Amino acid sequence: MMPTLQEGRIILASPWLKPRLNSLVVAKKDGQQIIKRIRKIDESSYWLGGDDNLSEHNVGWVEKSQIIARVIG
Repeated sequence: MMPTLQEGRIILASPWLKPRLNSLVVAKKDGQQIIKRIRKIDESSYWLGGDDNLSEHNVGWVEKSQIIARVIG
């Protein structure tokens, strides 16, 4: 399955919009910025994964403080 966002594509993200289920977000994980989709929401964290649920690119749980912005375009 092809990624939703191709390498080199420019995106627009807002740190002021609240992340919600199935939205794409920019997060900080292991010292890198990543763009993933929110799959589950907990009280203090989000489960992030790729668009292909069978992908090795699923990240897992990240703290809410690790979310930098929500992708809007």
